[in-house]
Amino acid sequence: MKVRFEHFGGIVSLEKPALLAFVSRNFLLKLGYAPHPAWSGTRRHLSAPTEAHLMITNRCNMACASCYTGATPAGDPGELSGAGWRMVLKTLADMGVFHVALGGGESLLRSDLFDLAAYARMQGMVPNLTTNGHELTSELARRCRIFGQVNVSLDGTSDEYAINRRGGSFSSALNGLKLLKKAGVRCGINMVVSRRSFDQMENVVRLAKKLKLHDVEFLRYKPGGRAAALYGQFRLSDEQTRTLYPKLLELTERYRVPLKADCSFVPFIACHRPAREVMEFYGVLGCEGGNHLLGVRSDGALSVCSFVEEKACEAAEVAEQWDTNRQFNAYRNWCENAPEPCASCEYLHICRGGCHAVTQHYYGDISQPDPECPFVVDYLKKPRNK
Repeated sequence: MKVRFEHFGGIVSLEKPALLAFVSRNFLLKLGYAPHPAWSGTRRHLSAPTEAHLMITNRCNMACASCYTGATPAGDPGELSGAGWRMVLKTLADMGVFHVALGGGESLLRSDLFDLAAYARMQGMVPNLTTNGHELTSELARRCRIFGQVNVSLDGTSDEYAINRRGGSFSSALNGLKLLKKAGVRCGINMVVSRRSFDQMENVVRLAKKLKLHDVEFLRYKPGGRAAALYGQFRLSDEQTRTLYPKLLELTERYRVPLKADCSFVPFIACHRPAREVMEFYGVLGCEGGNHLLGVRSDGALSVCSFVEEKACEAAEVAEQWDTNRQFNAYRNWCENAPEPCASCEYLHICRGGCHAVTQHYYGDISQPDPECPFVVDYLKKPRNK
């Protein structure tokens, strides 16, 4: 068990069973821990992220419409070497980060991928992997046991695989999943939900059920990288945003597969007015960029999350800038100056204004609410007093 003390108490982490729990001071005292200096400090954000998403390469053998990094076969100039990434991992570990998600581009194109995963383990962090699955062989699948979980990106089955994807094939991605299962690797599916792939959600969940995968994580199509230019064609329709949550509930009930929805979907959940205490109990949170999460690009530039292109600092500087960085604090403190309708919304401190990467795309800054939130859409339709 790993414990990190925070102003409210602390965070307890286990790998088997997988657990990341936010616990009170009294809980830790009952476990036998002494009062910690963090309990008397003034900080009201986390002392470090719980997870960091590392784009360890921006090389890829595909050219997906949904690619938020704009990955190419050549990758980016200035990609960090193995030594550079080990420095990043050491910095994050020293801060107390629990998990690192290794992605890309296509992570398996890096010859030192497993060395970096082993180094993360040595530093006390759990490495996870996202891959398109096409590079997997039986040997590589066995080596993937070093990861806490491996998720294969899959947005549709059969011919519908190509809805968002450009290159590769459904059969190749499916083979990758089967190899991982055979090797005993905990694995799941990452699905980017776009206007065009929305109707494939059930097919993907059905496949996960058939293969006995651990879970399916749904990711909202976001306007970053190559996806930004295509956003108008692929973003969810207003009808889809309003039917997403009922659809998730229906699929969970029907297939009994654990389903996850990324933080950008929270406005589409909140619009159905679920009980706040239930959302809080299950850890449903909106944007936690610069608090729970950080993103590191292939050249070592760090931002509040993977989908925000604005650089906050170099990864090597994150520990010293954690409390004072302008970009981190802009995201952390968004609720303090929230405009309407967020300011009056009962879900403000859960949703936190929706996806700020989407807001940045629409308005050029993050000061406004997510314009695709159904509450916001309805608010803007109301007549205003002149």
